[in-house]
Amino acid sequence: MVRKPPSPPARGRVLTDAEISVLLKVFEPIGRRSHWVKPIVELALATAMRRGELLSLRWEDINFKAHTAFLPTTKNGDSRTVPLSSSAVNILVKLPRHLSGVVFPLNAPALDAAFKRGLLRSDLQNIRFHDLRRTAITQMAEKLPNVIELAAVSGHKSLM
Repeated sequence: MVRKPPSPPARGRVLTDAEISVLLKVFEPIGRRSHWVKPIVELALATAMRRGELLSLRWEDINFKAHTAFLPTTKNGDSRTVPLSSSAVNILVKLPRHLSGVVFPLNAPALDAAFKRGLLRSDLQNIRFHDLRRTAITQMAEKLPNVIELAAVSGHKSLM
């Protein structure tokens, strides 16, 4: 007779264009700042990929001719192919290649720490990395009126 605790309320945070501009500015690779953080933020906003998907992305899984990125394992346990916009391709083309084969040679704690440091420099409030995904999906929804297509692109299994 034990009740399951209620789920926390879902976040509905979508960044404004002004907030995105500020965010990208604070992640400019100046001085000792990582040159990987700004492109990973830009790619998150261009593709709506999850943090783990971005960090596990490998060069061998990117097809520049077809403008796609193949994700062998996602949060849902399935594989999926993410279409890449021309802006996403431009972001990827500019990146240096790392010997390990991963697109972003960062681990989750390093990305989280760099993201938090950038947020402190920006004075923006109530922003999490996952909010980039929500922002990207919201922007995609304006271009893809078909909800089923949007769910396929974003990796959502359920429409609810």
